[in-house]
Amino acid sequence: MKRVKWDLDQLKGVQKQQEIAMTSTEQVINKARNDLNSMTEEVWEGEDGDMARELLGDLVYKEMPQTWKEIDAINTAIKKAQKTANESKNFCNEFSQIFKDGSLPSETDSAECSGELLCDTGSCDLLKAAMGAAGKNAVNVKRNIETVENILSELETPEAKFDYTSYTGPIKEQAQNVADRTMMFNNAVSRYESKVREMDDTLATELMEAIPSAVPVPFDPFCLHNGKTIKMGGGDIVEFIEALKAIELGGKFGIKEIQAILKILFGKEKVDISDLTETELVMAFIKLTKEQQKAILLEMGLTAAQIAAILAAGLPSGLAIPKAILGKKLAKTIIEAIKKYLKEHDQGDDQADNSGTEEETADEDIENIDNSYEETLTPGDPIYKRGDSGEEIRQIQQWLKDNGYYTAGKVDADYGGGMELAIARYQRQHGLPVTGYIDQNTLDSLNETMEIGGIDQYQPFVVDMDYIRENYDLTEDQYKTLERIYNDTSLGLSTEKKNSMLVIAAELYAKGMNDSFVAGVLANVEAEGSAGQFQKCSKACRRKIGEKQYEYYDPEGINYSRDYSGGNIQAIGLQKALELAEKVESNANYGMGSAQWTYPSRRNALLEAYKEALGYPDDGNPTQEQNYPTEEQCIRIEAAFEAGELDSWTCTIKNKTYDLTDYWEGQIEDLDSKEAAILAAQDVCKYYEIPEDTETQASTRGDRAGEIYDVLKGE
Repeated sequence: MKRVKWDLDQLKGVQKQQEIAMTSTEQVINKARNDLNSMTEEVWEGEDGDMARELLGDLVYKEMPQTWKEIDAINTAIKKAQKTANESKNFCNEFSQIFKDGSLPSETDSAECSGELLCDTGSCDLLKAAMGAAGKNAVNVKRNIETVENILSELETPEAKFDYTSYTGPIKEQAQNVADRTMMFNNAVSRYESKVREMDDTLATELMEAIPSAVPVPFDPFCLHNGKTIKMGGGDIVEFIEALKAIELGGKFGIKEIQAILKILFGKEKVDISDLTETELVMAFIKLTKEQQKAILLEMGLTAAQIAAILAAGLPSGLAIPKAILGKKLAKTIIEAIKKYLKEHDQGDDQADNSGTEEETADEDIENIDNSYEETLTPGDPIYKRGDSGEEIRQIQQWLKDNGYYTAGKVDADYGGGMELAIARYQRQHGLPVTGYIDQNTLDSLNETMEIGGIDQYQPFVVDMDYIRENYDLTEDQYKTLERIYNDTSLGLSTEKKNSMLVIAAELYAKGMNDSFVAGVLANVEAEGSAGQFQKCSKACRRKIGEKQYEYYDPEGINYSRDYSGGNIQAIGLQKALELAEKVESNANYGMGSAQWTYPSRRNALLEAYKEALGYPDDGNPTQEQNYPTEEQCIRIEAAFEAGELDSWTCTIKNKTYDLTDYWEGQIEDLDSKEAAILAAQDVCKYYEIPEDTETQASTRGDRAGEIYDVLKGE
């Protein structure tokens, strides 16, 4: 809930801008009509003259009158918002009246906001809690007095009577009054909250819809005079209109450009273009930074001068062209281009037939576009970061959870590893530098996105059978086996866990492992961590202080609990993960990743696999892509690493060294396939994963492997 007083101040500003816009629009229309009437064939010659008259005629008789109507609509929206705001504000001004007699304040009182009592975040909840407690106390007082009355009545005799009700009656009456008033007051505060929420939810949308298109400066033909003829010069109204209309290039760019634009808009490679709506495109565009908007307009073929004219043009009030206006024009253009492409594609057009060639080069073009705007964005100082807590964090956390970004559990107002990962996902999706903390740019983007409303649902990475077939060369039986896992609901797997299990299974099958061993490994994958996740523990290192005693500690400059515990390399970054590994050296106690690699040598080898896969530079100064892996990259890197380890893993059992798979195969000669899967899970747990409480874990994972094997075989 925002501060009511701030909202009222904003309304005053909007109202003033509306008045200026109305006056300016009237001046523009009158001036332009005079200019149009003064034009003659002798002054405006040839195509330039025809174009100027056509454009200025459209402006005078179509666009400017429409602008005036739109500004009128603002006035209606302002009055509606003011009524709502006044009613909300008056609940604050007249709270004492509400408590005194339960009456509701006037909705039309336009007096200034008198105080801050209910404007601070969370104060309504605190006030209602305090009032509710007071009401309960009053009820308890009344109940206790009634108990006293009952005791006194039992003590009365015909010889000993007295009028105790003259004492208890007023107390009960006052207690009941307090209970009634606190209930009325809390109902009024709830209504106040509802009104403020209504204002917050509707005001921005109403005003955005009512804001007019750009109102350019009045056109003056004398500023264009060049010798005896007049040409279309820079900085005039004609060039501005041309620049804005130049966005409509639907027939001039194809699928490669559309893919690049959609990547910027939605932050992902694959977007189902056939079902895109204009509203979705507009909302996505509104959320972009100015640099991302530039990248889109460049992709559409506009010149730097045209883009500058579009993005720099201003209203008489000094406001930049609303993003919604550009968004609507952009959406219309992209929708038309998509329809054109799909129509040609369906007809087998030569251009559609060649689209595959274009798509092969689209990824490289998209990467160049991403670099063009990401290089201009630099992370700011943290406003909220890991370890912080508070009401605003809770509100952001709730929105992130509602929209699929935050998957760590309950909303608790604490900025932990799950919140860090959610912010990293949001930043990646919205073209912001990935840091995992909230800086000013991220906070501005969040506030704008939350205020605009609409759909901003995070689309998590999902491994489906198309993905498996595209990336792994397996037998048809193996594909069908994995498809059973993909379609299964009996195991209760989360999407994240199912992703990891499908990919590690595909890696194991590619190395020749059989169904029983794969099922055993999958039971261990399910029981361990998530790809890229740091183990939840308080310290990074341990040292021996006795025969079986250890002391846990952090080396100098490290606070594992604050900076790493429960976090994910997707948000923390490979650079910080490498710095941690270097500082703790061989004393590390923490694990990371889907197998929770704990021992330093194995974890360092995993980090090397990350470096190789991401192209991490030798100088230790990575780009964003080299430093912050995606969820898909984490799963692929760790699955390939784990499968590679298991393919050649050796272990010491009873003073003898075995290859793990050979040791397992030597025990299953008299076992059926399901029993072999159970034993595989136990052996992988005891000799590869080696978690705490190994024997108990081995038994539990063995039982789970039997269930997974049944799913794999369709039993």
